[in-house]
Parts: sequence; C-alpha cells; structure tokens
Amino acid sequence: VSLKDSVSIDQPWTDANTAAGKVISRNALASSLITQLVRLLTEFEAEGFEKFHSDWVALDCTYEQPVTVHIGENVLHGIAAGVASSGAIAVDTELGRQWFHGGEVSLRVQS
Repeated sequence: VSLKDSVSIDQPWTDANTAAGKVISRNALASSLITQLVRLLTEFEAEGFEKFHSDWVALDCTYEQPVTVHIGENVLHGIAAGVASSGAIAVDTELGRQWFHGGEVSLRVQS
C-alpha cells in the first residue's frame, strides 16, 4: 500500500530514505535499531532514566514549545518545560506547572 492510499497523518513525518538522503535497507535499519534498543534498555534497566536525562534535555525538541497533552479523552494545552530525572514531563499551563508520569500520555507540539 502506498502512502497515497493510506489515511492522512495528522502530524509532521518523514521516511528514513528521505531523512538519510539515500536508500536504506529495511532489514539493516531494523537490525541496527533492535541492537541499539536492546543495549539501551539493558542500561535503562540497570541505571534508570537518570543516566539518560542530560542527553534527553540536550535533544528535547519540545522544550519551551507550545504543546498539547492528550490523556485519554482529556486534552490540555501548555508550554513544555522539560523532563525530570525521574522521566516525568513538565508542562506549564494556566493552572501552573503540571507533571505527567506516564500511562496514556501523548505530547504533541502545537502547529
């Protein structure tokens, strides 16, 4: 099925070949991702999110951006304020700073 035949995607996206500027083997990409994921999950299990916190902060593309938080049927708007070393997401809202610890949370940059 081509992308033209599929349902519209409601947020920015790209494909690996466009992003890399060359054709990437799906099998090689999947193998590399799985290898790295297993390594990182092993580290995460042993050391927790705190080990990754500074890298996350350095690469956080949502920081200080208007975001929408979806929690089930509830929607909340605010400004992303980073993550704690525990992994909780901070969002500044009309009600003040709120922390989200997981579950069914979807954070999206507002367009």
